[in-house]
Amino acid sequence: MPTCLTELGFKHTAARVLYGMSVVTVTTGSYISIPCFAEGPVGLGFSWFMNYQQRIEWGPRWKIRSFESRSMLIIRKAETKDTGQYTCLAR
Repeated sequence: MPTCLTELGFKHTAARVLYGMSVVTVTTGSYISIPCFAEGPVGLGFSWFMNYQQRIEWGPRWKIRSFESRSMLIIRKAETKDTGQYTCLAR
């Protein structure tokens, strides 16, 4: 199963989002979008997890948009409690 891993960490009011080899600085309260790309048969389904355990569900601050071989996790108004590792699972 293809996976995509992103690490989101906070230090005071700024955070680093790690996309593979690149680092992006994010401030508390900002909008974050984490992409996931996968290869596979038509009709891929995507699931997102935080810290390998907590499945991320659609909610007031969390949005998941998926189309064909791409999924995007969107976090609105990032908070320090969003610190962790994010995994996209494609099936």
